Amino acid sequence: MPPFWEKKRRPYSGYKLPDTIFSSQPANTDEEELRRLFYVALTRAEQHLSISYCRFKNDGKELEPSMFIAEILDEQQLKVEKVFVDESVIAEFNALQFGKQVIPQIEEIEKEFIIRPA
Repeated sequence: MPPFWEKKRRPYSGYKLPDTIFSSQPANTDEEELRRLFYVALTRAEQHLSISYCRFKNDGKELEPSMFIAEILDEQQLKVEKVFVDESVIAEFNALQFGKQVIPQIEEIEKEFIIRPA
């Protein structure tokens, strides 16, 4: 399951004190922190950037794109491409979980290096 960048709904969590109550910098909200994280991820691209998101949840319900993606699309004219994965590829991927698990073998020289006391 892909990571979620932000929470869509937040349950009632009591009262929140005003940011200026202690005459200091405003407290970071979860949304601000997620926005910074998203910005850092975007600025790591050197030449090209593709942003993707799942269209459906595991239970089949449709997902909306992240609020950050929606904000970008509101401000920029970008190429939006819907990608559809062929059913045979999905079936092959799902079948992987039923196959024999391949366990990597550590070469003898690597074993000696790992086991050797420091």
